[in-house]
Amino acid sequence: MDKEDIEKQNEIKAEHENQGIFNKEIVNASEACIYMRIAKSTLYKLTSARKITHYCPQGKLIYFKKSDLDQFLLKNKQETVEESVCEAKKFISLNQFKAKNSKK
Repeated sequence: MDKEDIEKQNEIKAEHENQGIFNKEIVNASEACIYMRIAKSTLYKLTSARKITHYCPQGKLIYFKKSDLDQFLLKNKQETVEESVCEAKKFISLNQFKAKNSKK
């Protein structure tokens, strides 16, 4: 086997191992890093700053619910221009309605 074949096998093996993470509901810190595609140091900074929900059942090892990780990853949604325009139109029409009713 040449070097390319070995590298390809290692990539396939890593991919299969990572797919197991997606089937789990609770993951450890290393699996959370893979799932979120962040460095372990970044994850530990988030946990020490209490910016991400985590669990320490025995005080040493930390675990995460994938739903909590998903919730963290989906924070601070950036609206599209269309969504912003729609919200602005709703706001204007609501305020115009309130202004008309308050004058009566």
